[in-house]
Amino acid sequence: YVVITAGLGLAYLATGLGAEDSLVHAFTTISTGGFSSHADSFVGFGSGPRVVATIGMILGGTSFAVIWWAVKGSTRSIWRSTELRLYLGLIAAGSVLVTLGGDGVSVGDGIFTAVSAASTTGFAVGEWTLLADSVLMVLLVLIGTGAMSSSAGGGLGVIRAWTLVGFASRELRRQLDTNSVVVVKQGGEPIDEHALDRVTGYQIGHLALCGVAAFLLAASGLDLVGAVYTGMSVISTHGPGVGPGAFGSLESFSPVARLVLVPFMLAGRLSIMPLLLAVSFAFNVENDLARLGRRIVRKVFAR
Repeated sequence: YVVITAGLGLAYLATGLGAEDSLVHAFTTISTGGFSSHADSFVGFGSGPRVVATIGMILGGTSFAVIWWAVKGSTRSIWRSTELRLYLGLIAAGSVLVTLGGDGVSVGDGIFTAVSAASTTGFAVGEWTLLADSVLMVLLVLIGTGAMSSSAGGGLGVIRAWTLVGFASRELRRQLDTNSVVVVKQGGEPIDEHALDRVTGYQIGHLALCGVAAFLLAASGLDLVGAVYTGMSVISTHGPGVGPGAFGSLESFSPVARLVLVPFMLAGRLSIMPLLLAVSFAFNVENDLARLGRRIVRKVFAR
């Protein structure tokens, strides 16, 4: 992680960025943080920094296991990674759709925008919130799906999203043919039913959290489309939303809406599993305290 960050900083310097800009963007690229030292993100930068950022964002959304395989030269392991192929495939498809669907969007800008969404980084090379609704929907799918597991990126996770598609396909086939036997596979191997239950439970929890965030944002005064988009963006750690301001900036949010976002930003970074464990622990502590209170009351009245 440190080596990649340093390499990105040097690459930004080599493209003509100043020391401060290079340092800031090196840190916020590989971490998929998306913060920029300029209000308009990468709009005022040339093609060199954009190419470096594109490569850096792809790495930020790539599993560190895959990066380590690349360092070790384990090309066979990399080639066999189903999640990596899905991740790169989503980026490629998203780049084509954004370029073709965006009015006046160049190939380079289309790739940059799709990579920014798929890696959940949030950098921008133009006023993407004004693109066609079809393009915004493509970006929302990329943001919601997110990056690879064990990466710096957020979102549901490419492999979990793929498993969800397989699970939904199996259930649909079961409805059409009740006697059919369909096995959900991952990387050519069947997924254990208990593992599948856990994965689908995680997915339901993640989507439910996005729904709650969207509801609270809508209740705070944001329009429905902006609430859904921003809620999913925040949970996926992408950041910018549709509707609030230029480049998806949330500076026009009311104090209530900003407070609403705080726990969801934290939940998106922690991911659902630690959050569910924390909630479960809190309920267990509450139950233990309640039982202790009842024991004390019984002892007092027994006397």
